[in-house]
Amino acid sequence: KPDRPPAPVQAGSPRRWTRVIASQGFLAVAVVNFVVFFTRASSSNTLLPLQGVGVYGLTLGQMGLIMTGIAVIGLALLPAAASISDRRGRTKAITPSLLGVAAALSVLAVAFDLTWFLVGAGILAVSAAMSGPAPAAFAADNAHEDIRGLSLGMFRTAGDMGLLVGPPLLGWIADVGGFGAAFAVNALIVVAAAIVFHTATRRGPVPDVSLA
Repeated sequence: KPDRPPAPVQAGSPRRWTRVIASQGFLAVAVVNFVVFFTRASSSNTLLPLQGVGVYGLTLGQMGLIMTGIAVIGLALLPAAASISDRRGRTKAITPSLLGVAAALSVLAVAFDLTWFLVGAGILAVSAAMSGPAPAAFAADNAHEDIRGLSLGMFRTAGDMGLLVGPPLLGWIADVGGFGAAFAVNALIVVAAAIVFHTATRRGPVPDVSLA
């Protein structure tokens, strides 16, 4: 871990913000967090229920049970996801999870009956759960202790931006081109995030966000 800088930067200094934003590690995991929340708010929590009820004729109660099942899968896999993140490294949890989510969205994009819809929903639940706490842990690992709070706050802000952008964008795409088009666009966005993250981290641990 790099030595602490001899002269801390004053709180509120623009340099603190630019050091965080310019960090390769922060940008990579911020993209991941944006996409995670983008997908959760739009595809998982909006398009999936609408497709189940509107296209495959599920009742609201049946769709509610499916959504509960997705949440239970996420909770059940949390210990395994945390173990993978801690034992094998954050990237070993994050990149495969993103690729699995993209595969699930691709299945949902081309699903032609209820069976394939349920298969896609199941893959989505498992894949999304497997990243678990890894993105937040990666952000904390790569944030210098002097600006860890600022770094994690900006990391969370990237996720909030995903919540803001995802539902209206994919909702509009679904209105224009159908559910398949919306899921396909989301899948491409997730693949792009996986490529960005893998490229930024493939040479090993990235430097932390320091003030030096």
